Amino acid sequence: MLLISGSLNSSLGGPSVALDDNNNFRRTLYATINRRDMSPTFMIHDFPDPTQHSPMRSSTTTALQGLYALNGELLAEQSKQIVYRLFSESSEDDRTRITQAYWLLYSREPSERELNLGLTYIGATKEEVYRQRWQQYVHVLLASNEFIFID
Repeated sequence: MLLISGSLNSSLGGPSVALDDNNNFRRTLYATINRRDMSPTFMIHDFPDPTQHSPMRSSTTTALQGLYALNGELLAEQSKQIVYRLFSESSEDDRTRITQAYWLLYSREPSERELNLGLTYIGATKEEVYRQRWQQYVHVLLASNEFIFID
């Protein structure tokens, strides 16, 4: 997500940063783990208890994870960045931008149905809500199972 939005800080090494810090754009590998006060993001995503031995991470999907994806600040901010990227790289045509979004997020073209759904949602909206509609549309694409899970 951070890579696609252009926000990823790919520098190697350096100090760890709190995962929930709004200016943290590094890989989770560099996140601070506090054993007594664990990050809510870690807890929602079933991070193993850092005070216990854990040979492997359990794989779960919960309603809280879905709510985090739909309401979390991280996805909202990254969707804004992706929309900015789409508008700066693509033409003025919504069809081209939707196709570009699918290539960026899913590495494929949208089906005709997906393209029509996107065009209908963005539609002929007023200029002041046009970018907001795009942000909401990209946010839903980011929160989709196809983006979150690897088959």
